[in-house]
This record gives sequence, structure tokens and C-alpha cells, in this order.
Amino acid sequence: MATVKGDTLSYSKEGDDRSLKLAFGPYQTVKVTGAGGKGSDKGEMSGVYIAAQDYFSVSVSPTGRKGAAADGDGKKSSGEFILILRRQR
Repeated sequence: MATVKGDTLSYSKEGDDRSLKLAFGPYQTVKVTGAGGKGSDKGEMSGVYIAAQDYFSVSVSPTGRKGAAADGDGKKSSGEFILILRRQR
């Protein structure tokens, strides 16, 4: 389960409460900084998001990294951190 309050997205993974601060930009871009929890020590990350009626997805990598396409290996995801949330009804 994940919740959003203001600019902070909070969720739990394997019993560890985590939170991320989201800063939305133009063209579906987003900057993410960890605000708490074991998984939040990666510093600032940037990438893209998709917001739909029932889904919210974020794909980000550390700021400045160009992703798998720059590595010349099309077999990896371009995002180091990918989060997909589905609305519960």
C-alpha cells in the first residue's frame, strides 16, 4: 500500500517504511529524493512518470546518468528505480 500526502509518497517494502519526495516538471519529468527508509540513500534521481486514472508509474535513475541506452545494452531497463502503483477500489 502506498499513500501520497503533499509532495511525499510513502510506502512499505519488506517491513521497512520508505518515503520519497517528488518534484514534477514539464513533459512528464520528475525528480525524486529519498526522505526516509532504508531505500532512500540513493540521493537525487530523475526520470519520467505516467499518471493515468488507475495507475501511477515512475522510472528514475541517479541524476546525470543516461540509462541503459547509453551503455549500449538494450537488455536492461533504462530506470534504476521503477515503481508502479495501481489504484484500489
